[in-house]
Amino acid sequence: MHPDIPMHPLIRAILRGVGQVFFQDSEISGALFLIAIAISSPSMAIAALVGSAIGTGVAKALKFDEAELNAGIYGFNATLVGIATLFFFQLGMATGVML
Repeated sequence: MHPDIPMHPLIRAILRGVGQVFFQDSEISGALFLIAIAISSPSMAIAALVGSAIGTGVAKALKFDEAELNAGIYGFNATLVGIATLFFFQLGMATGVML
C-alpha cells in the first residue's frame, strides 16, 4: 500500500490511465512508466501523457462514470493512441489534430 499523495483528482486519473496500460491502478506506477518511456523517447512520453489527458478530459466532459474515470479506465486506450499516433506520423500540426 502506498501513501496517498496529495494531487488534483484529474491529474491522478490521467496518471492512472497511463498505469492501466501496464495493468496498474496507481498514479505512482503511471508516473514511473512515463519516466521510463521518457528515458527512451521524451516525445513518446509526452504523446502518452497528452493521449491520456485527452481521453480522461473527454470522459469527464461527457460525465462518464466517476469511479471508472478515477481508476484511469478512459486514459488506457487514449495513452496507446497517443503513442501510436506519434509512432506512425511525424510530429506536427496534423498529428496534434489527429489526437
